Amino acid sequence: MKIHLTINHELEETEVHIHAKDYNEQIERLMRQLQASQTTMLDGYDQQEIHLLKISDIYSIYAEDAKVFYRQMSKSLSPSENYMSLRLS
Repeated sequence: MKIHLTINHELEETEVHIHAKDYNEQIERLMRQLQASQTTMLDGYDQQEIHLLKISDIYSIYAEDAKVFYRQMSKSLSPSENYMSLRLS
C-alpha cells in the first residue's frame, strides 16, 4: 500500500481519497477506521493497570523491542492490542 499526503492550505476541510484495484478486507478496515467518530481517549497499560489517556496528553508514540508505547510527560504506557491490530501493509 502506498500512502501520499498533500498539504493544501486552500482546502476548507480534510479530504481523503482511496484508490484501490479491488475492494477488500484491508480497504474495509481502513474505511471503518476513517469513518469512526473521532477518538479523544485511548487506553494504555502500565504492567497490569489500565489507564484512560487523553490524546492531547500523549506527546509521542514510539516502538522499542517490537512493542509500541505512548509517552506522556510522566511515564510511558503500552496501547491495547485493539489499537495495534490495524496494520497498513
